[in-house]
Parts: sequence; structure tokens; C-alpha cells
Amino acid sequence: IKSAFPDANNGSRILITSRSTKVASYAGTTPPYSLPFLNKQKSWELLFKKLFKGRRKCPPELVELGKSIAERCDGLPLAIIFMAGILANKELHKEWSDIKDHMDWHLGSDNDNILMDILRLSYDTLPSRLKPCFLYFGMFPQGYNIPVKQLIRLWTSEGLLTTHDSSSGSRTNAPEPEYIAEQYLAELVERSLVQVIHRTSYGSAKTCRVHLVLRHFCISEARKDKFFQVGGIINDSSQMHSRRLSLQGPLFHKSSVSSTSVSNNSSVSGTRSLLCFGKEEVSDVKKDQWEWLFKSFKLARVLDLGQMNVTSLPSGLKKLIHLRYLSIHSHNLETIPDSICNLWNLETLDLRGSPIKSFSAELWQLKHLRNLLLLGPVVLPESETMPNLQTLSTVALDPRTASLLENGRFPELKKLGLHYEKRDDTMYECDPRVLLQSCLHRLSYLRKLKLIGTTEIPQNAANVCVFPSTITKITLTKFGFFNSSAMNTLGKLPNLLVLKLSSQKSDASFDLHCAAGGFSKLQVFVMVEIMVKSWRVVKGSM
Repeated sequence: IKSAFPDANNGSRILITSRSTKVASYAGTTPPYSLPFLNKQKSWELLFKKLFKGRRKCPPELVELGKSIAERCDGLPLAIIFMAGILANKELHKEWSDIKDHMDWHLGSDNDNILMDILRLSYDTLPSRLKPCFLYFGMFPQGYNIPVKQLIRLWTSEGLLTTHDSSSGSRTNAPEPEYIAEQYLAELVERSLVQVIHRTSYGSAKTCRVHLVLRHFCISEARKDKFFQVGGIINDSSQMHSRRLSLQGPLFHKSSVSSTSVSNNSSVSGTRSLLCFGKEEVSDVKKDQWEWLFKSFKLARVLDLGQMNVTSLPSGLKKLIHLRYLSIHSHNLETIPDSICNLWNLETLDLRGSPIKSFSAELWQLKHLRNLLLLGPVVLPESETMPNLQTLSTVALDPRTASLLENGRFPELKKLGLHYEKRDDTMYECDPRVLLQSCLHRLSYLRKLKLIGTTEIPQNAANVCVFPSTITKITLTKFGFFNSSAMNTLGKLPNLLVLKLSSQKSDASFDLHCAAGGFSKLQVFVMVEIMVKSWRVVKGSM
């Protein structure tokens, strides 16, 4: 590590440990922990386990070659894991032989840097389309569990995905960018370059990260061609010449941005992305600091301001017309400024950390918007059709929202979060079951639905659920009424995979009976704080 990254932490040595000695990596002799190298047999066993997952045998013609490749990793478990990633999905003798020859040529006889040499080989053999996506992991802080949905939205906004021409307008001609991103991530996981930390109810990756060694590699590699740069605070003009900047300290630290630095920065920065991971220490951001931000990042496509402490955003935000991704989390921010409506390229607006209650109808001018993420419940204004909106959460369940959904204003919606609250305003007072009966049938692409504070599950006269048949996941929380009838109604949804029930409002317990033939595809059923008196599952249910 020291020789590979001489400028990292002034050359201090790094010890990487694991709960399991089989997958731990030894990167120095620093006490108190010293993990043993693997012998030849153990090296081959680890390589075999990573490649074939214990589910099938290695083809006989590859065994001796595999043992030779494992031995060449010099007993380092992490090096063996990287090598398994290189060999992933390759089962021809010539492919393995070529990789072995490449190792012999690439690694030479110097064993001091065997781990980094194999990591370099792993990176060099990546398809060109995956290299920038892999390097992007270096922008996140050490030990940070990266939400996969956030990562996918960032990749998409950054333009890192290879997409096909969809100008014909046909839904079948080109896959969605989110699908492409998921495939990219799956390939990086398969190559052992990315670790999945948590999985969703479906089993797909929910959070992920890269190993410490890989993160340092990404940072070092990215610095070469100014792909991105990582810093604690902005105190060096050279940082502003990288295409991306990861700031792992406060953006508006009292000593980091001043009138002097603003006046000296006369040229527009070439930085296209700014990700902030520090918690903002100041609550009263000065005018010249905002001016510096809008001037320095005028060409930015991605702006994640992290955890801020501001009560408002200035109108100068409208200058950032190239933004695709904007994230601001401030527990003091209650309104969305109209200036956001000028960001006509915006695809993701993430305000989940801000108590926004409403916003102007001007926001619906952002026709490229794909993800509108709110803490909620937010009262929606009247809207024209939003042709690209796929995620809308969390918004108030009221007559206006129901009307927008019923009139097909969000035809491509795939994920919806609705929150019902009783209000004093009689104009919006309505039975949530009636609202749901009228508004969801137009959502022909809806996959995930979250309902907060509802009373009953809506169904028609034939006791059929009015939810779209496309739904695969339903989350009900803080609900006031639930029984076997509601359960049987949900059980008729043909594609439901995940059902989550939590935080029952009433203290009354109820019987839960599942009729035969219900929940034919259900894979996950979660109940938290639910007062179930008895639960009976008829044969053929679930």
C-alpha cells in the first residue's frame, strides 16, 4: 500500500482485516493483527469457491491451470478474489491460458506489489464502458455504504451509461438507463470489484461499497486524467480543474470560502460535478458564498450539497441550467424556490431531508424530471403531463393528487408514495379509500406503492383490488384498519412479490386469514408492530 500510494496519509501503512481469515487481506506487518498467507491448496480452494460458488465443479481441463493462477497470487486472499473477478464468466481453456500468460508478463518476478499488480490487471481488463463507473466509487468516503438507487441516478445524470438511440419513441427499442446501470453494477459485483453490503427484499443490491484498497486505487487512477478529485475543503484552485469534485468536509466552512477566494476565481470552473459529504456547520450562508458556488459550478451536471443548515435557497440557483441532479437536505428548508423551475435539464430532485410541504406549479415545467423525492406529505399543485416522471414520493393523498393520477398526468410512474393526513380544510377532507379507488387504475407501469395513514384497502363491487396488477411491492404503514378481507384483496394481485405491514394505528387486535390461491408469487412478508390475534394460512396460499 505504501509504495502504491506514496502520497496517501504521508505513506502510512494500512492493515486490512476481516472477520473471516479466508477473505481477509494482509497488507503489512503492523501489529496487533497479522493474518497468515494462504498455502497453495487454500489459495486454489478460495479461487474455486469465488468462481463456482460451491454449486458446481470446475471443468477438469481448467483445474491445473486454475491452481497455477491461484499460486501466482502469492497467498494473498484479496489478490485471489480480484483474480476470480478477472476469470468470471470465462470457462474456455484458452481464455484462462491467456490470462495466465498475461499474469506472467504483467507481474514479472517482483512480489512486493503483487496485490496492486493484480488489481491493475483487473482494471485493465474491464470493458471501457465499466471503467468510469468503477472509478466513480472513489468519490464516496471511506467505509460509506452507497445507496444503489442514488448511485444509479448519479451515473445516469453524469452520462456514464452507454444508451441506445430512443428517438423513435418506441418503448421496446432501448432499455431504460436504470436497467443499464443495474447491469453495470452487477458486472462489477461479479468481478469482485464491488461489495454488496445490504440487499433489498427482492435480493438485489441495496447498498454497496468498494474495498479500502480499491478506493485508493480509484482515487489515484482518477487523478491522472482529472476524472475526479477528493478533498476535505476547497482550498486549492487546482481542485477546480477536475471534472468532478468530492468534498468530504463542509462546503461553506467559515474559513473555506471568502470574498477574497471569490474575487480571485475569475474564470469559470470546468468542474461538472460536486458531491458534498460533510455536515454544514453554518446556518447563515453569505451572499458572496452563494455567488461563488453559482459562478464556480456554472457548468455542473450534478450538485449534491449534502446536509445543509439553510432556511432558503437564493434565486441565483437558476444559473445552473446544466444540472441533471440536485440534492439538498436541510431540516430548515420548507419551500422550493421558483428558481429551480429554470433548471430545464433536471432529472433528479432529491429533497428528502427537507420538510417541504408544497411547491409551485412551475416545477412541472421540468419535463425531463424522472425522480421527485420528498420527505412529505407534500401537497401537489395542478399539473400538466409529466412524460418522464418515474418516482414520486412522498406526496399527500388528497382530491388533487387523486385527480392528477386519475387524469393520467404521470403516465410512466413506477414508484409512488402517498401519505394521508386528516386536515381541517374541508376542501381536502375525503375518505382515502374513495380516493384510491378513483386514481390508481391509470398507472399501468406502477411497480412499487407505499401508503401511509390509510384506513382500508380499496376494492370494487366484485371484491377485486383496484390496485394495478403490475404492482410487485406494497408497503402499508400507520394504517387504521386491516383484516382478513383486506388481506384476501391484496392476495389477488397477480405479481405481488413483497408485502410490508408496519405501525398499526389501532390497538385492537384482529384475525389474519389467507384464502386458498392468494399471494401466488409472494416472496417476502414483513409485519412490524401489528396486533394479530390469530393467523391462519389455508393450504395453497402464499
